[in-house]
Amino acid sequence: MAERSLAEFNDRCGVPVQRAARAALWTALAIFAWLVFEGRFLPSLGTDTLIYHLPSPATWLHEGFLAPLDFPFHDNGVEQSPMLSQSVFYLLMKLTGDAGLVWLVQPAFFVALVALYYRTARLLGASQALSFVLSAGVALFPPYLSNAGLANNDLILTTGCALTLYGLLLTRPRRARGLVVGASGVALMLLTKANGLLVTAVVFPAFAPALWAELRGADGRWRWRTPALACGIGVLGAAFFWKNLFVYGNPVWPGTVKVAGVTVFDGLLDYSLLDGWSGADLRRLLLRGDGVHELPGRLGAVLWLGSVASAVLLVARRQRRGAWSRAACCVWVPGALALLLVAAVPPEPRYVFPVWYALWLSLANASAQGVRLRRRELSAIGPALCLVLLLGAHPTVSRLAPTFDFWVVTAVFAVPSALLTPLLWARYRRLAAAGGLALVGLLALLGPTWYGTFREQREALRAEAYTQYYPDHGAAWVALDQLSAERPLCVAYAGTPLVFPLFGPRLRNRVVYAPLSADDHPQPVDLADRPDDVPQWLWPHLQVAVVRRRRVDDAYWLAKLAELEVDVLFLADDPFRGGIAQELGAIGRNPGRFELLGAAGGTSVYRVLPP
Repeated sequence: MAERSLAEFNDRCGVPVQRAARAALWTALAIFAWLVFEGRFLPSLGTDTLIYHLPSPATWLHEGFLAPLDFPFHDNGVEQSPMLSQSVFYLLMKLTGDAGLVWLVQPAFFVALVALYYRTARLLGASQALSFVLSAGVALFPPYLSNAGLANNDLILTTGCALTLYGLLLTRPRRARGLVVGASGVALMLLTKANGLLVTAVVFPAFAPALWAELRGADGRWRWRTPALACGIGVLGAAFFWKNLFVYGNPVWPGTVKVAGVTVFDGLLDYSLLDGWSGADLRRLLLRGDGVHELPGRLGAVLWLGSVASAVLLVARRQRRGAWSRAACCVWVPGALALLLVAAVPPEPRYVFPVWYALWLSLANASAQGVRLRRRELSAIGPALCLVLLLGAHPTVSRLAPTFDFWVVTAVFAVPSALLTPLLWARYRRLAAAGGLALVGLLALLGPTWYGTFREQREALRAEAYTQYYPDHGAAWVALDQLSAERPLCVAYAGTPLVFPLFGPRLRNRVVYAPLSADDHPQPVDLADRPDDVPQWLWPHLQVAVVRRRRVDDAYWLAKLAELEVDVLFLADDPFRGGIAQELGAIGRNPGRFELLGAAGGTSVYRVLPP
C-alpha cells in the first residue's frame, strides 16, 4: 500500500516537479547570460589572458598565422602548447580587427558543457527533473562562472572532458557512436591544452572494453572501421604534440619528461621540481577554498560524497549492466585524475576543473541510483534543489543577479520557457534549431550596423578598466594608446609579461621583444635551488628571464631595434621577472638613441631615435 500511494503521489506531482526543475535550469542560465551580458563592454583583464592567450593571436595578425612566438618573461612553455583556443581568437580578431568578440568563446563552450551534463546525467539514469536541477547546479557553479568571463581555454578543456565522458557512457547503448564521440572529446582536449594529456591518460583506459568489443564484433569477426576512425580522430587531435615531437624530439617541449626518475624526453626545464601539493593545497583545491576558481563552502565534500556513494552503490547492488562505464566515469576518473594532478602539476585550481565535472556526474549517478521509485525520483529533487539554491546565494553567482532588471528578464524569459518548452520543443524542434541559426546569421550579416557602436563602448571603458585593475601599468598603456592613435607603432617591451594592451585597442601596433645579445633565446634552466622568498609559481618565469638575459651586447641590441623598426620602447619592472636593469644600462650608455616620454609606477616609455 505504501509503495502504491507513493507511486500515485509521484504521478500527481510529476509534471509540476518537472516544470519547477526546468524553471530552475532556465533561471540558472538566465543568471549566466546576465553576467555575460553585463561584462560585454569590459576589456579582457585576466592575467594569463594578457600574457599569452590574446598576445599569441594578436602577434599572428602581424607575423602570420601560427608564426613562432617568444615570451621571454613567462616560462617559455606556452609558445609550444596546443593552440586551438588561440586559433579561434585569431579568426575572430581577423574578422573584427580587435578583440571585441573573443569574450564569447568561453561562454559558448560553457553552455555546451551544461547541455552535455544534462545528456550525460540522463544516460546515468537520472530522471528529467533531477537532470534539470543538477544541470542548473553546474550552470551556477562559481568556479566555472568566474572562468567563463575570461578569454582563456579552461572551460574548453572541461567541455572536451565532458564530451569524452559522454562518449564513454554512450558506448553501452551505442558502442560505435560512443567511441567516435569519446575520441572527439579527447581530440578537443589535446588541441586545447597540454593538461589534456593527463586527462586523456586517465580516461582512455576506460574505453578499452568497448574498443575491444567493437574490434571483435558479435560474430567474432574483426571490424576495423569504427576503431580506426576513433583512433584517427585522437591522433589528429594531438597535432601540436606531433609537431613538437618532429621539430624538437619532445612532444611536450620545452618541458622534460621523466618516468620513475628516468628521463624519457629531454627539455629546457624540469617542471616536476615545482610539483607537489601541500596539505593546505589539497584542502583548498579539492574540498574548500576562498579563491574565485576554488570550491565554495562545503560543496567539495558534497561532490566527493557523490563519488563515494556511487562506489558503494555499484558494489552493494552488484550491477553488471553499464557498471564498467559508471564506475569509470564516477569513481575512477575523479579519483585517478586528482591523484595524477597532485603528482604532476603545480597547485592551480583551474587544472582541477575536469575533476569537478566528473564529481558532478558522480552526484547525478548517486542521486539517480540511490532512490529508485516506480515513476520518478522525486525524493532526490529536494536535496538537489537546495544545493542549487545555495549555489545561487553564493556571492560569485549573485553579485549582479539581484537587480530589478535581472528579475524582470527572469520573469519574462525563464518562467514561460519552463512552462512552454516541452510543448514547443516537441512540435517545433527543427524549426527552433533553424531559427537559432538564422538569428546568428542575421546578427553576422548586420554586423556593420551595430559592431561599430559596440566597439566604441568597449574602447570607452578601456582606460578606466586598465588603470583600475593594473595601476602600475594602466597609465602607460593609456599613453601608448594615445601615441598610436594617429599611426600604428612598433612597440618593443621588457620586464613584464603583460603585453596584450601594447597592441592598442584596434590591434594595429606590432609588439616585439628585442633580444639583448645573440644568447638571448630559450636556454636550459635549472629550477632546483629556489630561494624561499620567491613564490613557487614565479620561479620558472624569473629563471627563464635571468638565464637568457644575463649578457648585454649594446651593438647587437641597438641593431635589433633598428632591424625590427621599433618606434617605442616600453619598460616595466615587474616583480620576479628578471628586471629591466639591462635595458636601462644600455639606454644610459647610448643616450642619443632614446627620448624619455614618460615614467610612473615602475614603468617608463622611450621613443627610439634613429642612429
